[in-house]
Amino acid sequence: MNETPNLACDDLANTPVAWPMVKDSLGNALRLIRHIVVMDEGQKAVANLVFKTLYSFNPVFVLELTATPKDAEPRQGATPRAGRHANVLVEVTGEELDQEGMIKMPLNLDPRQGLDWMATLDVSVAKLN
Repeated sequence: MNETPNLACDDLANTPVAWPMVKDSLGNALRLIRHIVVMDEGQKAVANLVFKTLYSFNPVFVLELTATPKDAEPRQGATPRAGRHANVLVEVTGEELDQEGMIKMPLNLDPRQGLDWMATLDVSVAKLN
């Protein structure tokens, strides 16, 4: 327990046991195995609670993936947070993705107004045909 001090233990305030009893839990298993975390859409994880929870599981390494890296600005007030800078390791342009054949299909938008969903469906089928 000294090697992993943040293991969850049973509340033994009213029991005569001389040492804490470590809970059998997924959280404790994750704390012990020292795993690697890969987080997709990392730009959405900006709340302090996200990082507090994530790092409470003692990961060896955290890799955040995102197509839209953003710096998180520091915030004051009732819920302050420290700023975090995006650590961009690789930048790939849309043109490079297209050249490698990683863009699978074109995006065709045809904005329509109104409530007639059948007409929209008819236009879509006609376009596919």
